[in-house]
Amino acid sequence: MKKSRKSSIKKTSNLLTMSKSFRSTNEIIEFSSKFIDESIEIESFSRNGLPPEIIYKDNRQKLDEKLIEIIGEYKKAGYESIAILCNSLKEARELYSSLKILQRLN
Repeated sequence: MKKSRKSSIKKTSNLLTMSKSFRSTNEIIEFSSKFIDESIEIESFSRNGLPPEIIYKDNRQKLDEKLIEIIGEYKKAGYESIAILCNSLKEARELYSSLKILQRLN
């Protein structure tokens, strides 16, 4: 096995800051700015919408039922695309399965 030699090529990198959002609404940018480094400034593309919500319930079943209710309200209002953010892919898959089951029951 050969030992690797350190490269004599100097590696450089540049920091590119993309500070303008063309997809997020003003309300989403304002909401998300509460959770990121205050020195990062994000400029929105003058799109307005509903502010994101954080929903708390005593247990998972109550939370899933509330989410089904909210999804129904958004669908009645004409929304075709609805996002629910989760902490992990595992949590997202579990939520998806739970919501599918609950929707079949309702």
